[in-house]
Order: sequence, then structure tokens, then C-alpha cells
Amino acid sequence: MVEYHTRMERRRAAEAEKTEKRKNIKPAKKKSGGKKHWVKRTFILLLLVFLFLILAGTIFVFAVIGKAPELKANALHNEISSVLYDQNDKKATDVDSGEHRMYTDIDNIPKSIQDAYIATEDVRFYKHIGIDPIRIMGAGVAQFTKGYKSEGASTITQQVVRNAMLTQNKTFTRKIQEMYLAIQLEKSYTKKQILEFYLNQIYLGGGPTYGVAAASERYFGKNVKNVTLDQAAMLAAMTRNPGYYDPIKHPDRAKTRRDLVLDLMVHNHAISSEEAAKAKTVSMKQMTKGHRKIKVSNRKYGAFLDFVRKELVEDKKVITEQEFNSGGLKIYTTLDPEIQNQAQDVLNNKQNFPVVQKNFNAGVSVIDTQTGAIRALGGGRNYTYLMNNNRSYKTAGSGNVGSTAKPIMDYGPAIDYLQWPTDYQVDDTPDVKYSWGKKINDFDNRFLGSMTMRRALYLSRNVPALQTFQKVDQAKGTGSIRTFAKKLGIPSETLKKAWRKLFNWWRRIQFQPARNVRRLCCLWQ
Repeated sequence: MVEYHTRMERRRAAEAEKTEKRKNIKPAKKKSGGKKHWVKRTFILLLLVFLFLILAGTIFVFAVIGKAPELKANALHNEISSVLYDQNDKKATDVDSGEHRMYTDIDNIPKSIQDAYIATEDVRFYKHIGIDPIRIMGAGVAQFTKGYKSEGASTITQQVVRNAMLTQNKTFTRKIQEMYLAIQLEKSYTKKQILEFYLNQIYLGGGPTYGVAAASERYFGKNVKNVTLDQAAMLAAMTRNPGYYDPIKHPDRAKTRRDLVLDLMVHNHAISSEEAAKAKTVSMKQMTKGHRKIKVSNRKYGAFLDFVRKELVEDKKVITEQEFNSGGLKIYTTLDPEIQNQAQDVLNNKQNFPVVQKNFNAGVSVIDTQTGAIRALGGGRNYTYLMNNNRSYKTAGSGNVGSTAKPIMDYGPAIDYLQWPTDYQVDDTPDVKYSWGKKINDFDNRFLGSMTMRRALYLSRNVPALQTFQKVDQAKGTGSIRTFAKKLGIPSETLKKAWRKLFNWWRRIQFQPARNVRRLCCLWQ
């Protein structure tokens, strides 16, 4: 033991001992503590990023849901052609866009059809809440194993809302809205009702044809209630690609697909193996022997229908284009079928104006001058609905008015200023010239001689009209004709309004092609 003799020596010994202890501390312990601190900071950072992504994703989802369309009952039903009624509230014609659609209650759709679609399209239909998490996970795996968009996860409920209210584009936004609306649909309707919506709205091939009832008529020539098991499986088989699996055009591939559906029905315990085997023996030719081409509804009164559509959809914007064509509306109009048929017969008769068959065009507007009700419209020879991009000769607002001006520019001023009666004699004779020297003639290059002013107007003869104009001009001056026309609102108003004023002598009446439109839930008038 060392003996320290002074205080100073003891202090130096203590300091030396402390220095030795500090030298013996290992630096590895310090490094270990720093590594743990770095791992902790990284974990916290990743956690914050994860929470931020969840928050941002939630905000995005709610924003997309907020823009989702409202779940409307009328949109869920299969589109049904609207109907036009005449002035006596009798059906005049269907408004038809050329699609073959029929709506059938679920109780009238055989269970074999229901089972075939469930086995093929949504095997857990009666178990999920509108979306199927198991199917979603399966589709997610398929995205990586088979490629992007290779497999869908849509349930029957999702397909209903997509077909009724959304687009067919495969986008993330649409998918979010589709899933949200599917859950809402399940809350509002029973599974039975949802399946009814689906089976009535699905696209099933050319025509185009929508719904199993319409498809049964088209492919099998029978009411959907009488469909057999093999036919039920065929309807479900076509849903994936109706054109590719068309049993009439492509029987081989259609049979392969139909038999697969029968196997799925066996797997889903909807039918027995024996029933499936028996159904598979039915050939495509035998199965579709009753098929027939469905004719598009006879859309009569095309020009009148056109004008009503323009008034309600474009001008007054009372209803949409889709509602007009296939909203199941009852549209009550001022149409007089007898007069309308007469107008169409005159326009379509090739014996009228035989020398201008190739380029013949004309228009007719028959209006009740006391009420303004439009009784008939003719848009041209053999005019059909939506012909000429909604521009027909009966309502065209521009272009040469032609002989329509004769009562306003010729005979009207003669009656008003010269006091001519309608049986006043005028001449249809040759050698009559315009003021600039050119001879005038008619389309038939004939001259009919003396006739009443009424007959000249009825036959739309050009020579008597010009002679009448010239006599008014000589007696009262050109300014008088302008004054007469101005009273009728020309050119500031349309020619139709001028005609109305002519026959009502300044009485104002608003033209009316439609009286009211009835929906299932409301009335427009």
C-alpha cells in the first residue's frame, strides 16, 4: 500500500485513477445507441407517411363519392319507349330509338335463368352487401399475375348501378362511385328487386337487344316464361360478349360457352349433372329454331314527332333526350291523325309533281288558327324521325320561302287594297315577265288560262301571282306591299307567324305541338 505524504500527492493519484477509467470505456456501446435512434426515427417517418397517404386517400374517396350521381328509381328500370298521344288522348305512335327492350317482373323470369346468371356472374350474390371483398382480392391478384384490367370484380349489384347511372369506362374514379352506389342500392332494395333490374337491362346482342325477355323473343321466338334450361344457359353465356357468342352467327363457340355455364350451374348446386348433360345435347340449330328478326317499332308521324322532340328537349328543355326516347313518358299532343295522314299521303304520292321526282322536297304545317294547336306536320317525301339532322322542310327557319309568300306578297295585298274577292278571275297566260324582263313560268311549263284567285293559290301558279303583284304595285305602289308584309311581322318574325297573323288578322296565338307530358311520378304542362 502506497503511503501518500502530502495532500497534493493524494489529489494527483485520484485524478490519474479517473483518467484510467475513462480510457477503459469501449466506443462500441456508443455506436449501438446511435443505430437504435436512427431506426426509431425511420419508423416514425414511415408511419407518418403511411398515415398521410391514408388521410389523402380518404379525402379523395369522399370527394369522388360526393360527385356520384343520385340513386334514382326510374333510372334503375329498363328504358321503355315513350308514347305520343293525339288530340283525343289516343295512342298515335311510339317514340323509339331503334332499341328492342322489354321489362318483365322477376316472378315471370324462370328460376333457371336466375340461377344461370348467378352461377356465371356473381356466385355470392345473396351473401355480399353489394361488393364482394373475396372477389375484389381475387381480381387484385389477377392484376399482377395476368395483367392490368384482366379480371373484373363487379357484382351483379355493381353492374346494375354501372349500367343505369355510370359509364362503361374502366377508371378508378368510376369504380369508387360504383362500389359506393352498389352498397346504397343494397340498402334500398331487396336482392330479388336488384336481380330484376339486372335481368331487364343487360345488353344481349344486335338490334340492339336489352334484357332477357327481349332476347328470348329474338333468339328463341318465345316468351321468356317458356325458356328451357339450355336456352337459359345460353342467355347467361352471351352476356360476356353477345356478338362473339351469338348462337345464330357463331354456333360452335356459343355451344362451348353455354356448356360451360351449365357446368357452373352444377358446381353451384343449381342443377344436377344429369340435367346439365341433357341440356348439352340440344344443338344450337334446334335451340334457336324459333328465332326471328325483331322489327323496330313503326315510328309514324316522323315530322310531327321531330317537332315535339325539338320543342320539349331543345327549346323548352322540359325533358332530356334520353327521357324523350326511352323514359316511358306519355306525351299528349295536338296531333290530328286524319289530317296528318292526309298531309303525308300528299307528300309521299309520286304522282304529285311527277317532273321533279329526283329532287322533290316540300313541307306542310296545318295549324288551328283559333288556338295555335298544330294538327299536322309534313317534313318532306317519305320523311322519318330524326331525318336530316332534325331539320325538315316544315320547320326550316331559313332559305327561300318560295310559293309560301304568295298569300302575303300577292293575294293578301290584293284583297286588302284592291278589294278583290277570292273568286276574282286571274289569268295563267304566257309572255308575262318580271320587271327586269325575264319571262316567268311554272314547274310544268304549262299555262292553264283563266281561273279564280282561290284556284290559282291552290294550284300555286306563278303567272297569276306575279300579275296580281304587278297590279297592286301599279295601283298602290311597292311600298304598300311592304307595309302589308310589315304588319304581318316580316321579316322580323318567322313566316309561320306571318301566316297566323294573316288568317287571324293580327290576333296573337302561340303554336302548341304538345299539351302535356306525364311521367310515372309527375306531370308537366
